[in-house]
Amino acid sequence: AIVSTLVPFHRVLQQRLTSLQEERALMQVLSERDSLTRLYNRRVAEEFLSVCIVDANSSDGVILFDIDRFKCINDTYGHQTGDSVLVTVATRCSKALRKNDCLARWGGEEFLVVLRYVGAEMIEQIAEELRLVIASETIEPAGSVTASFGVSLVKPDDTVENLLQRVDKAMYAAKTSGRNRVITD
Repeated sequence: AIVSTLVPFHRVLQQRLTSLQEERALMQVLSERDSLTRLYNRRVAEEFLSVCIVDANSSDGVILFDIDRFKCINDTYGHQTGDSVLVTVATRCSKALRKNDCLARWGGEEFLVVLRYVGAEMIEQIAEELRLVIASETIEPAGSVTASFGVSLVKPDDTVENLLQRVDKAMYAAKTSGRNRVITD
Protein backbone atom coordinates (compact mmCIF):
# COMPACT_ATOMS: atom_id res chain seq x y z
CA ALA A 1 0.00 0.00 0.00
CA ILE A 2 2.82 2.36 0.87
CA VAL A 3 4.67 1.62 -2.39
CA SER A 4 1.53 2.15 -4.47
CA THR A 5 1.10 5.55 -2.79
CA LEU A 6 4.74 6.60 -3.22
CA VAL A 7 5.12 5.66 -6.90
CA PRO A 8 2.71 8.33 -8.21
CA PHE A 9 4.22 10.87 -5.80
CA HIS A 10 7.71 9.99 -7.11
CA ARG A 11 6.54 10.44 -10.73
CA VAL A 12 5.12 13.87 -9.94
CA LEU A 13 8.37 14.89 -8.23
CA GLN A 14 10.41 13.59 -11.17
CA GLN A 15 8.27 15.51 -13.69
CA ARG A 16 8.58 18.69 -11.62
CA LEU A 17 12.36 18.27 -11.35
CA THR A 18 12.63 17.78 -15.12
CA SER A 19 10.49 20.86 -15.69
CA LEU A 20 12.68 22.95 -13.35
CA GLN A 21 15.85 21.76 -15.10
CA GLU A 22 14.39 22.74 -18.49
CA GLU A 23 13.37 26.16 -17.15
CA ARG A 24 16.85 26.68 -15.69
CA ALA A 25 18.47 25.81 -19.04
CA LEU A 26 16.15 28.25 -20.83
CA MET A 27 16.92 31.02 -18.31
CA GLN A 28 20.64 30.46 -18.80
CA VAL A 29 20.27 30.77 -22.59
CA LEU A 30 18.15 33.92 -22.19
CA SER A 31 20.75 35.47 -19.88
CA GLU A 32 23.65 34.72 -22.25
CA ARG A 33 22.19 35.34 -25.69
CA ASP A 34 21.02 38.34 -27.67
CA SER A 35 17.30 37.90 -28.27
CA LEU A 36 17.41 38.93 -31.95
CA THR A 37 20.57 37.33 -33.33
CA ARG A 38 20.95 34.47 -30.80
CA LEU A 39 24.63 35.37 -30.55
CA TYR A 40 26.30 35.81 -27.18
CA ASN A 41 25.41 39.12 -25.53
CA ARG A 42 27.79 41.83 -24.36
CA ARG A 43 28.01 40.48 -20.80
CA VAL A 44 29.24 37.07 -21.99
CA ALA A 45 31.71 38.69 -24.41
CA GLU A 46 33.15 40.73 -21.56
CA GLU A 47 33.64 37.50 -19.58
CA PHE A 48 35.50 35.95 -22.54
CA LEU A 49 37.63 39.10 -22.78
CA SER A 50 38.43 38.98 -19.08
CA VAL A 51 39.71 35.41 -19.44
CA CYS A 52 41.95 36.49 -22.32
CA ILE A 53 43.32 39.38 -20.26
CA VAL A 54 44.01 37.18 -17.24
CA ASP A 55 45.76 34.57 -19.40
CA ALA A 56 47.69 37.36 -21.16
CA ASN A 57 48.34 35.16 -24.16
CA SER A 58 49.70 37.30 -26.99
CA SER A 59 48.15 34.98 -29.56
CA ASP A 60 44.62 35.89 -28.38
CA GLY A 61 42.82 38.71 -30.13
CA VAL A 62 39.69 40.72 -30.65
CA ILE A 63 37.81 41.81 -33.75
CA LEU A 64 35.23 44.58 -33.52
CA PHE A 65 33.09 45.30 -36.55
CA ASP A 66 30.22 47.57 -37.39
CA ILE A 67 27.76 47.30 -40.28
CA ASP A 68 28.40 50.21 -42.65
CA ARG A 69 25.60 52.75 -43.11
CA PHE A 70 23.21 50.75 -40.95
CA LYS A 71 21.17 53.83 -40.01
CA CYS A 72 20.50 54.36 -43.71
CA ILE A 73 19.23 50.77 -44.00
CA ASN A 74 16.82 51.33 -41.11
CA ASP A 75 15.73 54.75 -42.38
CA THR A 76 15.22 53.56 -45.97
CA TYR A 77 13.77 50.07 -45.49
CA GLY A 78 12.52 50.07 -41.90
CA HIS A 79 13.60 48.40 -38.69
CA GLN A 80 12.28 45.00 -39.74
CA THR A 81 14.75 44.98 -42.63
CA GLY A 82 17.45 46.26 -40.28
CA ASP A 83 16.72 43.33 -37.96
CA SER A 84 16.89 40.95 -40.91
CA VAL A 85 20.30 42.36 -41.86
CA LEU A 86 21.56 41.86 -38.29
CA VAL A 87 20.35 38.26 -38.21
CA THR A 88 21.82 37.48 -41.63
CA VAL A 89 25.20 39.00 -40.72
CA ALA A 90 25.19 37.06 -37.44
CA THR A 91 24.38 33.80 -39.22
CA ARG A 92 27.01 34.27 -41.92
CA CYS A 93 29.72 35.15 -39.41
CA SER A 94 28.79 32.30 -37.04
CA LYS A 95 29.25 29.80 -39.86
CA ALA A 96 32.68 31.25 -40.70
CA LEU A 97 34.11 30.99 -37.18
CA ARG A 98 35.39 28.08 -35.12
CA LYS A 99 33.05 26.53 -32.54
CA ASN A 100 35.10 27.82 -29.58
CA ASP A 101 35.28 31.43 -30.83
CA CYS A 102 33.08 33.98 -29.10
CA LEU A 103 30.92 36.00 -31.50
CA ALA A 104 28.73 38.49 -29.69
CA ARG A 105 26.38 41.28 -30.54
CA TRP A 106 28.19 44.11 -28.86
CA GLY A 107 25.42 46.66 -29.29
CA GLY A 108 23.24 48.00 -32.07
CA GLU A 109 24.99 47.05 -35.29
CA GLU A 110 28.34 46.29 -33.65
CA PHE A 111 29.71 42.79 -33.19
CA LEU A 112 32.69 41.58 -31.18
CA VAL A 113 34.71 38.44 -31.82
CA VAL A 114 37.06 37.08 -29.16
CA LEU A 115 39.57 34.59 -30.56
CA ARG A 116 41.95 32.38 -28.61
CA TYR A 117 45.30 31.16 -29.94
CA VAL A 118 45.23 32.80 -33.36
CA GLY A 119 48.23 35.11 -33.69
CA ALA A 120 48.59 38.30 -35.75
CA GLU A 121 48.49 36.83 -39.24
CA MET A 122 45.57 34.52 -38.58
CA ILE A 123 43.40 37.11 -36.81
CA GLU A 124 43.77 39.49 -39.75
CA GLN A 125 42.88 36.65 -42.11
CA ILE A 126 39.80 35.77 -40.04
CA ALA A 127 38.67 39.42 -40.03
CA GLU A 128 39.11 39.58 -43.80
CA GLU A 129 37.12 36.35 -44.23
CA LEU A 130 34.31 37.79 -42.11
CA ARG A 131 34.35 40.99 -44.17
CA LEU A 132 34.04 38.96 -47.38
CA VAL A 133 31.34 36.68 -45.96
CA ILE A 134 29.19 39.68 -45.02
CA ALA A 135 29.57 41.32 -48.43
CA SER A 136 29.40 38.07 -50.44
CA GLU A 137 25.68 38.14 -51.17
CA THR A 138 23.08 40.87 -51.07
CA ILE A 139 20.56 40.99 -48.27
CA GLU A 140 17.23 41.93 -49.78
CA PRO A 141 15.74 44.46 -49.87
CA ALA A 142 18.76 46.31 -48.45
CA GLY A 143 21.07 45.13 -51.21
CA SER A 144 24.82 45.08 -50.68
CA VAL A 145 25.83 45.18 -47.02
CA THR A 146 29.40 45.77 -45.84
CA ALA A 147 31.17 46.19 -42.52
CA SER A 148 34.25 47.92 -41.14
CA PHE A 149 36.64 45.97 -38.92
CA GLY A 150 39.11 46.77 -36.17
CA VAL A 151 41.57 44.09 -35.04
CA SER A 152 43.88 43.91 -32.04
CA LEU A 153 45.89 41.24 -30.25
CA VAL A 154 46.01 41.03 -26.46
CA LYS A 155 49.14 42.65 -25.03
CA PRO A 156 50.76 41.64 -21.72
CA ASP A 157 49.70 44.74 -19.76
CA ASP A 158 46.22 45.04 -21.28
CA THR A 159 43.04 45.73 -19.40
CA VAL A 160 39.66 45.01 -20.95
CA GLU A 161 39.16 48.76 -21.30
CA ASN A 162 42.36 49.60 -23.16
CA LEU A 163 42.07 46.54 -25.41
CA LEU A 164 38.55 47.65 -26.35
CA GLN A 165 39.75 51.23 -26.89
CA ARG A 166 42.44 50.03 -29.31
CA VAL A 167 40.12 47.80 -31.32
CA ASP A 168 37.43 50.50 -31.36
CA LYS A 169 39.94 53.05 -32.63
CA ALA A 170 41.03 50.63 -35.38
CA MET A 171 37.40 50.04 -36.39
CA TYR A 172 36.74 53.78 -36.65
CA ALA A 173 39.92 54.16 -38.71
CA ALA A 174 38.44 51.58 -41.10
CA LYS A 175 35.24 53.62 -41.31
CA THR A 176 36.97 56.95 -41.88
CA SER A 177 39.32 55.51 -44.48
CA GLY A 178 36.52 54.35 -46.75
CA ARG A 179 34.59 51.58 -44.94
CA ASN A 180 34.41 47.89 -45.87
CA ARG A 181 37.96 47.20 -44.74
CA VAL A 182 40.05 45.71 -41.95
CA ILE A 183 42.43 47.86 -39.90
CA THR A 184 44.80 46.39 -37.31
CA ASP A 185 46.00 48.55 -34.45
